[in-house]
Amino acid sequence: MKNLNSREVLEKNIFFDYILNDNNIKNMEKILIALKPKILPQKLAKLFNSQLDIDNFNDDELYFMTKYFHLVSKDTKEIKVDKISPEKFFTNPEIKNYDEMDDIDYSVELDNHMLIPNVTEIKEDREWRSPKVSIQDLKSFVDKNLVTYDPKMQRPSDKKIVRGQVREVISTNKKSINEIKNLIIKGDYFPPTITFNIVSNGNEKFNFENNMLGITVEGGCEVAILDGWHNLSALIKALRVNPNIDLDFKVDIYRVDENTARDFIAMRNKQTPFKMETESYYDTSKVENLLANDINTEGTNNQMKNKIGKESNDIKLLNDYCTFKTLSTAIKDNFELDKKNVKKTRDIKLYLIEYFNEIVGSIFNKEFEDVKASRMQGSLITTNNTFYGYVALASVLYKQDNWKENKWQDKLLTALSFVDFSKDNSCWRGKGMTIKDIAGKQKGQLYDYFKGLAKENITNTEEVS
Repeated sequence: MKNLNSREVLEKNIFFDYILNDNNIKNMEKILIALKPKILPQKLAKLFNSQLDIDNFNDDELYFMTKYFHLVSKDTKEIKVDKISPEKFFTNPEIKNYDEMDDIDYSVELDNHMLIPNVTEIKEDREWRSPKVSIQDLKSFVDKNLVTYDPKMQRPSDKKIVRGQVREVISTNKKSINEIKNLIIKGDYFPPTITFNIVSNGNEKFNFENNMLGITVEGGCEVAILDGWHNLSALIKALRVNPNIDLDFKVDIYRVDENTARDFIAMRNKQTPFKMETESYYDTSKVENLLANDINTEGTNNQMKNKIGKESNDIKLLNDYCTFKTLSTAIKDNFELDKKNVKKTRDIKLYLIEYFNEIVGSIFNKEFEDVKASRMQGSLITTNNTFYGYVALASVLYKQDNWKENKWQDKLLTALSFVDFSKDNSCWRGKGMTIKDIAGKQKGQLYDYFKGLAKENITNTEEVS
């Protein structure tokens, strides 16, 4: 690189102007194929999918990205060409050296093995520990695309507005990474533990023998980093300055599923807390949180799928319908839950999916088709707090009828037809509908209002008929 700041400036230009660019996201496959001779497609795909930071790519890989996107700039003229000119960031000897590099030989079997030495098995086929893994080995795991930053098993991602679009990116503290890097280079760093997870999904491929743990990352076998992302990023940066640094890290390796991995993150949170409102997403010990998670992830005919946000910013920036905290709290407050009763829990889950399908996909389908417009027009139909009310109403209809016989659907339509969801409707006073955090008393009044819709209006209409 031409100077100390070159890489940092170039990374920023590539990431925000090209990787987060709508057109490039749509044409990702074309870009992966074009760069395949120089960069592993799976590794580059992780950059597009926020599973790897651009800072984790080697200088030669960054050069080939620069060269490709520079040509794109010349063709499209969408972005100033000089912002990403290779000559601006790389020296002539570097350019010559990289251009003369051999292409990746895909005709031979690529190394997809992680070999971790000095390992002690803590729990059979579930937990291992090594007190001594070199930073060169750790960097090689990233270089060979064997380690994944999985957002589902990490702290909440950051949201960036790029050209009017909201993008989710890996949550990193660049200042902290650089501070760790400098300490590593000086030889003054006391390394903590880096934690990996062989994701338990039925595709795990590992072998523990003679104090060596071997993992083959192929065919759905995934190794995710649970803890130590900043340290991993820092040691990669340090090795760019001095490839011969002599330093070992302690490494823990687990083999757990996604939910258990969240429990791990929740425990780490007690040491370094993240936003309290996101705890319901990570705490899988409570049945209401598991229900909220299932409603957000299960099924093909599910209007709520991937529309429940980890935090309130997801409501504002991603137009999600409600937060995990809202949905799980409302379920806990209004349904009789029993974690040991699997059949009953499954029944409630299936009912709530169908219930919200009716609200989102039928009764208020126009409003939920354009959530942002609905909220801007002053309607409370699609706002986060309204879901407290929806769940309260759901609990009454669930108890009144056998929901599988579909009697509740007409009653739901009748109940909601009595509601004026205008923001300036005086009936919402004191119910906390328009504030960020509803207090216990206001929440109770909101629950009572929606439950009353079922108990009063439906009963009255049935008596008249």
